[in-house]
Amino acid sequence: PILPRKLALPDPPRSATVPIVSAPLPYSIPTMFAAGETVKYRRAVPEYPAGEGWTLKLYLAGPSAAVEVVAVAVGNEYDVTVTATVTAPLIAGSYEYRERVFKGAEVISVDSGRVQITPNIATATAGALQSWAEKALAAIEAELLIRAGKPTSRYSIGDRAYESFPLEQLMKMRDQLKSELRHVASGGAFSRPVLVAFTGNGL
Repeated sequence: PILPRKLALPDPPRSATVPIVSAPLPYSIPTMFAAGETVKYRRAVPEYPAGEGWTLKLYLAGPSAAVEVVAVAVGNEYDVTVTATVTAPLIAGSYEYRERVFKGAEVISVDSGRVQITPNIATATAGALQSWAEKALAAIEAELLIRAGKPTSRYSIGDRAYESFPLEQLMKMRDQLKSELRHVASGGAFSRPVLVAFTGNGL
């Protein structure tokens, strides 16, 4: 009998190793970053190159005490790294930054401006990261739920009569806030807020 020949199967293809390429560092400090996150950027100061013995330091000052970060020389440029440990305790708000170069007794400012630091999400308390519109909407909807079982918006204390915030206005404000939040969720910005104060049990 003729036996079938064994077919030589090719070896399975080896998965190709894809090299990991780091994203290039920006050449300036970001205008906004969150507390608790690492910030990295590179600085080129042609007039004061690192290769000629200059050292660059970054300073941040604002709601929290001033922070000083020493850059690392990379050729004639500087790599600045603000670690997460340094940014974690920073209070959210607007900070002034300043970059200075040092060489011997010389101290020269080479750049300055302002950055916005947002809250540390890892340590945020309940409601801390909610916008005014989100908080106002929750308050209005809670009041509407309370009012649903009340036959009238008028009430009295002693010999004085009071009238609470009209339901129609509350519902209109609720709809406006919902529209605002939908607009922001789709990439827009908040319009000028309408201030609302709730006082007492009946507004």
